Amino acid sequence: MKRIVKIRLYPKKEEKQKLRELQLRCSYLYNRVNYILRQQYFSFRKLKVTDGILYNLAKDLPEYKTLPSDIAQEVLKKLSEDWKSFLKLKKLQKSGKLPPHIKKVSPPKYKKDRKKKQTLPMNIYIKTDRSYRLGNFSFELTVPKDIRRKRLKVRAKYSVPYKNVKSFGRAEIFYKAGEWWCYVFVNLQNFETKPVGEKTAGIDFGIRNFLTLVVETDKGIEVFQFKSRELIKDYKRWNRKIAKYQSILNRSGAYTSKRLQKLYVKRDRRLKQSINSMLYFKRS
Repeated sequence: MKRIVKIRLYPKKEEKQKLRELQLRCSYLYNRVNYILRQQYFSFRKLKVTDGILYNLAKDLPEYKTLPSDIAQEVLKKLSEDWKSFLKLKKLQKSGKLPPHIKKVSPPKYKKDRKKKQTLPMNIYIKTDRSYRLGNFSFELTVPKDIRRKRLKVRAKYSVPYKNVKSFGRAEIFYKAGEWWCYVFVNLQNFETKPVGEKTAGIDFGIRNFLTLVVETDKGIEVFQFKSRELIKDYKRWNRKIAKYQSILNRSGAYTSKRLQKLYVKRDRRLKQSINSMLYFKRS
């Protein structure tokens, strides 16, 4: 069984610069190998993509050597996934089975802003836990020696509520709305859960009543209702704020900004917090 642990990173100014440099190096490798694949595809209109083929193409490139092997291999794996998805959609388009919501099928694009002529930083993918470690309020990862001789150690906040963790798998570091985050895939040992008793319960999800829970107890049938009227009103209010600010951005010729991203994050956090508070109040 697998789970995902979400980690909040709190890097200092110098650590932010090193993480951003690592992101850019991942983009350089992605763009370089993607250029080779695009040229082959446009020349022959046929392309076979596997992890082994991409490794043979990239192993002698300077962009590959500037990254730790566990990160470089995951960048190639991400590129391989993007190309396989494109080739699959291309086959569906030829057979006329392309989903109606997909209007155009294009090869994977470069991580680049053509207007500003700048390389866009991409997520940092780490293959296994041999290149990172979760410590006490810290997250350590292996970086190139020219960036730092020892592992880069960043202050972090996380919780791993599983006592039966077998191993830690792939990790993904990304930057969103002014915050650094990391997702870690956790492999759990196989275990079976057995029902505690013979009583039953039923759950129904809705709009006005977010959740209706019917539980069979010793006293009889008990019904718990979680009203969502105030929750929906607050969610719509934040939607209006986002739409208003989005229209201001569009009039100025921009499509997104850090402030807009923070508004989306704040709206989602308030929704999650409202649901958690509601459930906690009922449970107590």
